[in-house]
This record gives sequence, structure tokens and C-alpha cells, in this order.
Amino acid sequence: MTLPIFDYLLVKVASRCNIDCSYCYWFRDQTVYSQPKVMSPEVSERLLQRIAEQIERHDLKRFSVLLHGGEPLLWGKARFRAFAEAYLQIGAATGAQMHLSVTTNGLLIDDEWCELFSEFSTSVTVSIDGPPELHDKNRVTFDGRGTHSDVLKSIRLLRSKGIEPGLLSVADVGSAPDLVVQHLVHEVGAKHFDILIPDATYDNPAPSIAGYYKRLFDLWLDELAPKGIGVRLAKGIAVGLLGGDAKLESIGYGPIQTCAVMPDGSLEPLDVLRIAGNGSTKTGLNVFDNAFQAVTANDVWLKAFHASLNLPEKCQACEFRNACGGGYLPHRYSTENGYENPSVYCEDLIEVFEHSWQRIAAQVSLSGPGRASIPIASAIASLDDESAVSVTSH
Repeated sequence: MTLPIFDYLLVKVASRCNIDCSYCYWFRDQTVYSQPKVMSPEVSERLLQRIAEQIERHDLKRFSVLLHGGEPLLWGKARFRAFAEAYLQIGAATGAQMHLSVTTNGLLIDDEWCELFSEFSTSVTVSIDGPPELHDKNRVTFDGRGTHSDVLKSIRLLRSKGIEPGLLSVADVGSAPDLVVQHLVHEVGAKHFDILIPDATYDNPAPSIAGYYKRLFDLWLDELAPKGIGVRLAKGIAVGLLGGDAKLESIGYGPIQTCAVMPDGSLEPLDVLRIAGNGSTKTGLNVFDNAFQAVTANDVWLKAFHASLNLPEKCQACEFRNACGGGYLPHRYSTENGYENPSVYCEDLIEVFEHSWQRIAAQVSLSGPGRASIPIASAIASLDDESAVSVTSH
């Protein structure tokens, strides 16, 4: 089994947030409160040194960093600028292509942040859960005020400065996806977005998602794809069913191989895994004492890595094994069995994949031995060119 050489880091530059989302996985682990509120210059400097070492030691041609939180903009503009300048200088010195991105709730974005994002070619993703009646149910300030209007202002400000943000929603499965799609496409003007499956484990199960995501797939296939509008999860389902790589952590067979850096410099696996409980992602490693690759020999990191590849017996026998991949690894957790379970959403996912396959199967035609193509524009409009021509039949 080949272990990854990290060319991507999830960097938690802030452990606190300026809003109080009801579903946030980050604060389910109370040990985050023992983290510094923001990453210090000392940790940031050592992190940058480790990035340079990683690129040089493994002759990497590209490197990506996603700044995350909490709310990453709480890190502050001066710290962001210092990091971004040094980060891009590493690329200039090594010849590696450097990519910097940030996922934010959007509330702190102003003209100066937009200038910084533009100056350092930073990709920006903003969280918005749909129209106010959905968004403001869960994404509120600490005094209970909804944040939708402020988020929408920030999205418009970004666009006015020439920055097209990615948009990220968490599904309210008790409502219809039509509400989110209508708002994001027709009122916000989104061309690409994702609607995430709510986080849940066997210890904290969630309502059924089947009806919601079957409808979302239909909306994407029939209405959005012909217009070139992408819904990342729906597209991933289609690509996976046609034998391609969905390139998503939430679906598709493949290893979970993220290295996350905490505000104190600790090295951990995929941060969402902390929904398993307090301290569940702690490795004891950090950027001061350890290179990134040291994580791949750590039991905590390896447990997640192996679990993502060694699927439960039910998953191995499933016709959607490769397209689904057991679902999102955090959703397989139970106190009793760890990750040795199918997804807590297993039956729902089977229903969604069956429905989606029935929708696209009649539109698939063979174009060579073991090859498949989708001849109609409604299916290929939001597929990447590479995916559209290299998938294999189901």
C-alpha cells in the first residue's frame, strides 16, 4: 500500500469562530478550546519552513494550502500577508506552483481582504446555506442574529473586485433542495457550488437524506448541467457511476490522506474525524519536531487511512462500491466499532446511487471497449473534459 507524499495541507489558522453554527463539527471536540485562538508567527514560520523542506525533499512540482478554522479571517490581515508573501516566495525559490485558498463564513470580508486575496491569487470559498429562511436557522451570531444578509453582501463585494467565490452549503434535508438551488443560481448567480451531506455518526444519527439528494441529482442533470452550472456532489455521483474518479472525500473509493495543521502546529488527520470525540485526532506530532511525512507512520493517522481503503463487508459486496467508497469516513464511526461500519447513511446512499444510475443509464452509449460516453448535453455540460472522455461504463 503506497502512502501519500503530501502536496496539500489543511491549515487551521484560527481555533475560534465569530458565529455559532448549530451543526459545526469543529466544536464537537472540546479539546479545540485548548488550542491558541489563532496561529502565532512562530508556528507560521516553522510551518513555512516545513513546506519548503517538503517541496525540496520530494521534488514537488506543486503545493496547495487551504486556510481554515474556526473562522480563518480571525487570523488577521497582517498575519495573512506575512504568510502569503513567504509562501509564494517558496514557490519562486523551488519552482513549485503554489496555490493558496481559504474557506470562510464571509462576515469579515471587506475591501482590504479583497485586495489581499487578489494580490496573492487566493481562491475563496464562502459558506451560505441557501435563502435566509434556511441559512439563518443554523448560521447565526452568538446573540442569535441571522447572518445571511451579511454573507450576501460579502459575496457581492468579492465579485465587484473581480473575485468569483466558490459557494458551500450544508443540506437542510427537511426542506427541498430546490430552495437552495433557486437561491444560489437565480438570486446569487452561482455557477458552481456544493451542498454537503450533514455530518453524523452512529452515535449521533441524522434524518434520511435519500429524497433530498435524489431530487438534487435530478435538478443538476435536467436543469443545471445543460446551462453549465455545476453541483459538485451531483457531478461526483455521475462521474463515479461511470467509473471515473469523483475526486471527493465524501464519496468514491480511495484513501483519506489529508494532513491537517492545528493552530499550535500539531499535525493531525482529516479534521472532520474529530466528531468521533474529544482528542480523537491527536497524534502527538507537530511542525517543530516532525516533518509532515511523519504523520504517515502515526497510528491515529494510519487508522483513518486504512479504514478508508478497507471497507466493511457490506460495502465490498455492494454494486456501488467504487462509486460510493463506503461514503464519507467520519460518517462510518461508532463508539462500538470505530470505522468498521458502512456509512450511517448507507441505505440512503444506495437509494441515491440507484436512482442516479437509472437516470443516466439510458443515456450512456459505448464508444469503445469498456468505454462510455454520455451523448446529450444535459449530462456532459458540467463534467470536466477529462472525466467526460476517460470514464468506464458501470
